[in-house]
Amino acid sequence: MDSLTQAVLGATVGYAVGGRHLGRKAALWGIGLGTLPDLDVLVRYVDPIDSFVMHRSWSHSLILTGLAAFPLGLMISRLHKTARAAPMRMICMAWLILFTHIMLDALTSYGTQIFWGLKEIIPTLPQAPVGVASISIIDPVYTLPLLFATIWILVRGRVRPDGRATRAGSVTIVALLFSTLYLGWGLIAQYQVEQKLRAQMAAAGTKIDDVYVTPTFGNSVLWYVMVREGDKVHYGLRSLLEDADKPIELRTQERRSDLIALLTNGSKAQQVVAFSHGFYRLAETDGRIYIADMRMGYPPHFGFNFALAARPDAAEDPVALMPTEHVRGHLDSRLFGFLWQRIFDPAASMAN
Repeated sequence: MDSLTQAVLGATVGYAVGGRHLGRKAALWGIGLGTLPDLDVLVRYVDPIDSFVMHRSWSHSLILTGLAAFPLGLMISRLHKTARAAPMRMICMAWLILFTHIMLDALTSYGTQIFWGLKEIIPTLPQAPVGVASISIIDPVYTLPLLFATIWILVRGRVRPDGRATRAGSVTIVALLFSTLYLGWGLIAQYQVEQKLRAQMAAAGTKIDDVYVTPTFGNSVLWYVMVREGDKVHYGLRSLLEDADKPIELRTQERRSDLIALLTNGSKAQQVVAFSHGFYRLAETDGRIYIADMRMGYPPHFGFNFALAARPDAAEDPVALMPTEHVRGHLDSRLFGFLWQRIFDPAASMAN
């Protein structure tokens, strides 16, 4: 999720657990610890693809964040007189802030390598990031209640002498309950869309290798669906406001996996292949070979598109780009308008 969401989630979780001892300071610790795992973006890798696949890896590991919670909680306990008698609660607070951060990220399409460092111990654990993809990376319906609660805490949160919860504590619990129920709603909606997609593909006789269903930007009503069949990806949109009997209109994109064999830096392409769970697209355009993660964006606009090699002459072998290049193309502003219209109108198009 975005940094603001992680900060306000950390603030509300921190206050819910440590507010009786720390007051609004618990929310401030929550903001700091809720942002901490994402500071891995400050680590600079030589290759953009390495940066892409290593984000949310070691810093989002269940084992490392679990180990970090102990010294962090003890430090918080010793820094504040009102919390010195409750070191275990402070450790629990630190752990829950870090744990909820990485689990929320695991519900997005980008995913989280929560098992980083554990695969050597348990080989059966997945290597690719865990990405349930049931919530958009930015979703105001999830974020705004937590933001409101955080502001309320910072204004009204305080330590009561009798140790009882303040009204800020009640607001916090309501915001956390609502946001958690919203996550549950996303999982239910995702399941319903996926089941319809699978039934439609089965009726059409399509051999399904894998299915991917994720909400479009900023909402949980319009869903982006993909079906992988061999070297093809069928994709489309499904609004929950549409007639339940209306079939999902799908288009087809070739993955062009044959291009990998031409690359001397094919291992870089394979990193994206594994990270994207096979939902990638290779293309050769203007003398360059590109690979994109199809899960994030909507064709032809992808957030993570990398130039792997250059081949000015089609008769020549491609020359690997080392390092590869993260191509941040121009984002057509009409895309957001189209997605908003598409929620309500199945006939909406980019031309509208």
